[in-house]
Formats: sequence, C-alpha cells, structure tokens
Amino acid sequence: MRINSVVIGVAALVALAPAIALGASFRASDAITVGPQEVVRGDLYVSGGTVSVGAPVAGDLVVFGGTIAVTGRVSGDLAAAGGNIQVLGQIVDDVRIGGGNLTFGDRIGGDLLAAGGTVTILPGAVVDGDLYVAGGQVIIDGTVRGSVSMTGGRLSINGTVLGSVDARSADAPVIGAGARIVGEVVHHPVDRPMHRGDGTAGGVLSAIFFAIAATVTAVKMLAYLGAAALVVWLWRRPATAFLQEAYGSWWRSVGVGVVYVILVPLASVLLLVSMIGLFPGVLLGLGYAGALVAANVLGGILLGSLVTMLFARRTTLQVTWASALGGVILFRLVTLIPFLGWLGTTLLFLAAFGVIADRFRKMIM
Repeated sequence: MRINSVVIGVAALVALAPAIALGASFRASDAITVGPQEVVRGDLYVSGGTVSVGAPVAGDLVVFGGTIAVTGRVSGDLAAAGGNIQVLGQIVDDVRIGGGNLTFGDRIGGDLLAAGGTVTILPGAVVDGDLYVAGGQVIIDGTVRGSVSMTGGRLSINGTVLGSVDARSADAPVIGAGARIVGEVVHHPVDRPMHRGDGTAGGVLSAIFFAIAATVTAVKMLAYLGAAALVVWLWRRPATAFLQEAYGSWWRSVGVGVVYVILVPLASVLLLVSMIGLFPGVLLGLGYAGALVAANVLGGILLGSLVTMLFARRTTLQVTWASALGGVILFRLVTLIPFLGWLGTTLLFLAAFGVIADRFRKMIM
C-alpha cells in the first residue's frame, strides 16, 4: 500500500510538473503572438512555427521556432533556437541562442552566447558582458563592453569593443575605420588538422583514442538499432500512433518536450531532498532516463518515417522496418552536421519526448 501511494504521488507530480514551475507559462502552436499588452509573470516557454514575443517577461524566456521575434523586455535569461531570430528587446541577464540568421538590436545585460550562419549586432545595441560567437559571418556594429571570442568564417567590427578580440577564423578580422577596440586583437588562422599516423607516440595515442571512440559509437549504434527493431516487432501500432501525433501537432509536441525535459529532473531532485524519501526520487529519475532513451529511438524512427513518406509520396506517416532502422542510422549521421544537424535532431527528440510525456500524463489523470 505504501509503495502504491508513492507511485501515485510520483505520477501526480510528473503530471502537474508544468503547473508547479513557480509561475511558468507554456504556449505551443503553429503561430504564437504574445502581445505587448500582456504581462508574463514568471518564466515563459514558447514553441511554434512563427513566434512573436512583445510582452514584458518577468522571468526567463525559452523559445523554439522557425521565425522568432523578441521585442519585449525579458527580466531574466533568454534561450532560443530557430531559423531567423531577431532580439530587439532588452534582455536583463544572459542570452544563449542558435539559429540561421541572428540579429540583436537592444541591450543585453549579461553575456551573449550565439551560434548561427549570420550574427549581427546592430548599431545602438549593447552587450554588457562578453560575446562568445560562432558563425559564418559575424558583424559587430554595436557595443560590446566585455571581450569578444569568435570562431567561424569572417568577423567584421565597425562598432566598439571595450575588451579584447580573439578570433579563430580562416580570414583575419576586418576592422572598420570607425571601430574602437580597447584591448588586444588576436587572430588564430584556422588550419586543417595534421594527420598523425607516423608511428610516433602521438600517432599511437591518436590511433588508440580513435579505436575506442569507434568502438563506443558502434556499440551505441547497435543498441539503438536493436531498440528500433524491438519497437517495430512488438509495438508497431502504438509507435505509429505516437509518431503520427508528434507529426500532426509538431510544435505543441516540441513545446511539451521542452517543459518536461527541464522540469522532471527538478522534480526528481526536489523529491530526493524532501521529506517524501529516496525511493520516489530514484523512481522518477529512472523513468526520466528511460524516457530519454525512448525519445532518442523514436526520434530516429520519426525521421526515417518522414523521409519515407516524402519520397513515397504518402499522405500518412507509417512505421516500417526500413523507416525505423534507416531512420536510426540517418538520425546518428545528421547529428554530425554542425549546428543545423544538432538543431534538427534536437527538435525530433523533443517532439518524441513531448508525446511520451503527454501520453503518460493523460494515462494517469
């Protein structure tokens, strides 16, 4: 009876996780607009194809989407990932952001960590902390009060940098006539890595590490392929229903995945340190770990099923042996693509995790 009560308590805690997130708000849809007339008290999690946040946010803002515009004031941190992202409102603390085209037009009170194809700091924009950026083209027309650390293709500075500039790029930084840099400018040309297989100690160690890495990768791949095979063999219909739900309500599933990926570990830690005891916290942690593995497998199957549906010109998503096993392999290969590959596989994983969490919540409520 006591164990049953604990299990029910843990299940209820997981189901109510979004509600206990200290005032956090969650919104997910194909197109989302949080207008300037609204006031968000606490953290805000948003996921959608097109997202516009013009309202002041009293806490942190976490956004996933295709096109994102943030014009309101954020009193905490900003974390965002998407295609075309514009941050034109004030961010009081740090910004961690990744996307295709990134534009910043207001004040950032902390550090800015950005990765994208093109990263632009507009005239009048201010970064009070340090700038850590990776991109094909980085343009600084505003002010960075800290230092700049850049990795990528080309860095152009026409504004002000009160700290130093450290660039690891193929081309030397382009400093405009009106630029002001207080610290030192250091350029590290990007060279192709040297191949060390000449039988020296370095070459032997490199070969050993490569063999270990290749073995671990092969074992992980076989494990994921085995899991995908089990899914098709034993649970093809439920898996098909899961993935059809993820595909049919894509951005909602991604948003739910974001919320539960963040909040379930917090709930597990709260259980571990609370009066409830060790067992429920461990139980919730094990369930979370299992859901992470399942979402990785289902994310690969979802990718394979989407590719199969596209090339076969089907109108519905179906899980087959080929789409499952091929999708798992393709999922692992796509992760090797810098940034865009990581972003794509992360969205697939979050969509799968969101459906798993939502199904469990509906089951226990």
